[in-house]
Amino acid sequence: MQGREETIAMIIQSLQQDTYIQIDWIERKKMELEEEERGFSVRY
Repeated sequence: MQGREETIAMIIQSLQQDTYIQIDWIERKKMELEEEERGFSVRY
């Protein structure tokens, strides 16, 4: 996830309040901003 630290914190807090979502581990690292990135996907 990319974004402002405050926005990411707000999203995580909202997710934790959901009945069906449990966050067990969060890892942070500073990454370079990818200006051309327009989306993301999840692969299983």
